[in-house]
Amino acid sequence: MGPALVFDVSGVITGDRLPLAVARMVEPHGIEFERAWQVIHREIYPHAAVGRMTAKEMHEKAARRLELPLTYEQFAAAYLEGYPLRSTVLDFVRSLVPRHRLFVLSNQTEINTLSLRPLLERNFERMLFSNEVGRRKPDRAIYRMLFDGAGLQPEQCVFIDDRMENLAPAEAEGMKALHYTSFGKLKADLRALGVRAD
Repeated sequence: MGPALVFDVSGVITGDRLPLAVARMVEPHGIEFERAWQVIHREIYPHAAVGRMTAKEMHEKAARRLELPLTYEQFAAAYLEGYPLRSTVLDFVRSLVPRHRLFVLSNQTEINTLSLRPLLERNFERMLFSNEVGRRKPDRAIYRMLFDGAGLQPEQCVFIDDRMENLAPAEAEGMKALHYTSFGKLKADLRALGVRAD
């Protein structure tokens, strides 16, 4: 069996265009984007991403602070528009299942994980979401949680993430780290490591 492959989700398996989603969410209600971004991303997200705020609490705070007239369901759907599935990448990941142990290590909020778990759980041996474990990348503790929980040695792992700041701690822990910029480059980088990437 080849190396264990550890995937980020947002920016790799899904897109990561939350600013556009927030703009589309608030502008029809006459709310300025900068104000909404301050509340949703800078005030709410840091707490939600480590499990100190649930999905419904995210909605409640955003609705109260911004006077945003959306139900929870409308807010969650609008938020998730920032993370469209990259079906080509997911299909490729699924093709790796017979030859590799696959894991997820991803910063997420509960809104995201409620959507992602049923979509991804059949393909990954273990999924570590920051909101569920109380730590988020680039905190080195969350990488160690993966090793300990899955019985992995860092040198057995290849970590794939779209954010450079998350790659340095992975390398410091002993993992090989790949910077995701495109699907084509991902396949080329994996081939260079001996992974069959058809």
